Amino acid sequence: MRLRLALGVALIAAGVGAAVVVYRPSQRSASCEAMLADRQFADAAEACSREFEARREGALAAAAAMAWLGAGEPDQAWKWANLPEGRDLVRARRVRGVVLKLRGDVEGAQRELKWALSEALETSQHGEASRAAHALAGLQWEHGEYSAAWKTLDLSIDEAKRARDGSALALAELARGDVLRTLGDARGATEYFRRALEDSAAWPNDQLYALLKVGLSERDRGAFALARKHFEKALDIAGSSGNRRHVSGLRVDLAETYALAGEADAAERLLAEVDPSMQREWIVLSLRARIALLRNDAELALRHLAQIDPEQVPEGLRWEVSFLRGRAWWLDGNRREAEEAWQQAIQEVEKLSASEPEYQGWVLARRRKPYDALFSSLASRGEFSGAWEVVARLLLSESLAFKGAEGTDIQRALAAAESLKAQWKQSSWWVPPQSSPAPDPRDILVLHEAEGRLWIGRRVENVVRWIDAGPLQQLDPLLNGFLAAPENAETAEQLGRMLWTTGGLHQSAVPLFVAASGRLRGLPLAALRVDGRYWVELRPIARLPTLTPPGDDPPHFGGAPVVAGDPRGDLPGARKEVEWVAARVGAHPLLGEAVTRKAVLSARGSALLHLATHAEISLEGTRLVLADGDLSAQEILRHRPFARVVVLAACASAAGRDAAGSDSLTTAFLRAGSGAVLGTLRTVPDEAAQQLVRAFYEEGGANDPVGALARAQARVEAYQPVSVWSAFTISMGNHMER
Repeated sequence: MRLRLALGVALIAAGVGAAVVVYRPSQRSASCEAMLADRQFADAAEACSREFEARREGALAAAAAMAWLGAGEPDQAWKWANLPEGRDLVRARRVRGVVLKLRGDVEGAQRELKWALSEALETSQHGEASRAAHALAGLQWEHGEYSAAWKTLDLSIDEAKRARDGSALALAELARGDVLRTLGDARGATEYFRRALEDSAAWPNDQLYALLKVGLSERDRGAFALARKHFEKALDIAGSSGNRRHVSGLRVDLAETYALAGEADAAERLLAEVDPSMQREWIVLSLRARIALLRNDAELALRHLAQIDPEQVPEGLRWEVSFLRGRAWWLDGNRREAEEAWQQAIQEVEKLSASEPEYQGWVLARRRKPYDALFSSLASRGEFSGAWEVVARLLLSESLAFKGAEGTDIQRALAAAESLKAQWKQSSWWVPPQSSPAPDPRDILVLHEAEGRLWIGRRVENVVRWIDAGPLQQLDPLLNGFLAAPENAETAEQLGRMLWTTGGLHQSAVPLFVAASGRLRGLPLAALRVDGRYWVELRPIARLPTLTPPGDDPPHFGGAPVVAGDPRGDLPGARKEVEWVAARVGAHPLLGEAVTRKAVLSARGSALLHLATHAEISLEGTRLVLADGDLSAQEILRHRPFARVVVLAACASAAGRDAAGSDSLTTAFLRAGSGAVLGTLRTVPDEAAQQLVRAFYEEGGANDPVGALARAQARVEAYQPVSVWSAFTISMGNHMER
């Protein structure tokens, strides 16, 4: 969507309008400036040109340049922007900067816009300064300079307030929303879009663009009814527009919203009203293909897709066209063509992720679709190794897909984004796609959601098999009941027996490694039952965030143990725990003010890192509370402290803001290079946590964390509630010595 709004962004950057041009023909003004203010760009361009020829005033030449740009004639705009002098030159050079941006001359655009901004500030032209800053910020945003864009928008907002220019203020707020949306902060973006909606009430054109942005935000999170409401309001405002193409663009957005909600008839009615000049554009053709698929008409969908010019499709959306093509071939009965199309879609997704990570949760969720489609096709026809490879790539993608921070704090959002970008480029988990699974000696169980069904995979001695366990909708009562009350013996038995027998599991002292996708990652596996016995009594269990095989050359974990806790003096139980653990492993205990960020971040290559402190989950992300400030999961990824065994004796340290726990503290330490991490899925009482941690170390947790946790849980289950001891879990990286 960001790419489809490129022209509108350019117009806004020039200060001549929003994404959709609106004017009121019944109120046409004689003055060219009045026409320009009314967004009558074509008429204003002609009028301003005539008036300049008659009066030779620089202000009229600058106005003509603005009008020609608004009318979609950048060459004419450039011609007129070279005529003004003096104060009028500020406005003209702003137009020149936007024209150069449209021509791809980034350096020239920056030069013009910076000059216009500097001169406007020098001459106290506050409104012009606001718009020049806004245009410059747009250029910075488009080139990934998010922090610089944010600072420039600070200036734009300040100057708009000095000028008492509500339109300029609304545009700057919309741009701030764009920056936050790009960084994955949907909540913060929506807040700024709503502010712009309020501030633009007196300017219909700006109001329209704000409505469009809020509608897109609502659609991103699946609130289709709210999205339609805002798009329809925007269409009402655009009803008097003389530019059918721009009105058609809004109809396309509304049609896409209906199609995503599965309402084919409404979507088709809207597309029928789209301007004929747009009917062969890729977005309209792909929407028609989606509608045909909703009606199970594969032949028509393929015809529409065949008309799409690949060069016309923005790079970030080519995967979606490939995915739709695969769906159409599948519906047509051509499995081979479908699988090839989905493979192409996955390659396009991974190319995008590796070159420029996405920080937006809704984008990541949508990009999962080709993985699920290809997996389902391969698994259903017995191509088990190929299906395993698809899940391996998906889990890796999910693990690297760290959600952006949420709020309106640009620094947190930037920190999250920079962490993700660094991890995609440097992650020790990344391996090139394999034609077949690499050797892996572990006994692995996979619980995988795909296209509304639960699949159970098992790999033993490099032999892979998959079993379709049925629709998730039928299993939902069982899954939700167990997640809500793991102590319910009946629910734990029903779910545990189904997974145990379907997976072909058996009692053994050999650890069972479990990987799961989506919300299944949050299951307290140890509390599942078979014939009245807990799973953890039958086998030691460890979680795998990915299916990447163990590395052949694990790092050296020879550093001294680091044991720290009670950083703020409010956890007396944690203080006793730290003293006990430190004495047991021969470490110096770090307590109170000594539990600093530096102390934790310096634990690189330690044999053990034990932290007994508060952990917090909020809209901004997950973090550990330390004496001199919080340590976020993003900072752990950036600075990469790691140890052979990490013990996070903190509440919900294995949980994140989503069901997958992709941004949990446990995941962060694993991705930093740790071998094994002990964490908790939910909040647990301090005394119970200390009992289990002590049992963990007494059972050999520093050397055998997987087996030690199983033995510790078996010890304490006689006197602790199931919901407490089963919350503890061991997650394994691929750097653990065996």
